[in-house]
Amino acid sequence: MSHISQPPAPSPAEPPSPSDEYSSDSNSSSGSCSVFNVRSFGAVGNGSSDDTQAFRSAWKAACAVESAVLLVPSDGVFTVTSTIFSGPCLPGFVLQVDGVLMPPDGPNCWPTSDSRRQWVVFYRADGMTLKGEGTIEGNGEEWRSLPCKPHRGPNGSTLPARATVLR
Repeated sequence: MSHISQPPAPSPAEPPSPSDEYSSDSNSSSGSCSVFNVRSFGAVGNGSSDDTQAFRSAWKAACAVESAVLLVPSDGVFTVTSTIFSGPCLPGFVLQVDGVLMPPDGPNCWPTSDSRRQWVVFYRADGMTLKGEGTIEGNGEEWRSLPCKPHRGPNGSTLPARATVLR
């Protein structure tokens, strides 16, 4: 059985420019990269404000730039509701999580328009690199009481109840 999720709603027409906070990365092939800090797109990072739209806008802008880094900075706790981050992205795309990325407290707190079956989906994000020293806090204890069945991953492996791999 195959389920294809729709990409997120369109973001603003003119996203902010890459952040000047970081201008180079020794790991990129050209010696430099463009950094898209989610705060530049309106993310608050206080642990209670909904930062979803800022993350969607930052993703869309960064995805369109080669060797881009989408930065979740270390000085925040960013709350994101059910979201599909859709590619394809240009080569060298990096999601760098240095802060905390988390959903609201359980699916009952999510807006009614959001999917309550999945939190974050990376769709057609082939070649994306996930790195950083932050935390992706899924608040798994809130999900344990909900009925679910294991999702099958590549080669039949069982994925955690709320992980989704789309190809």
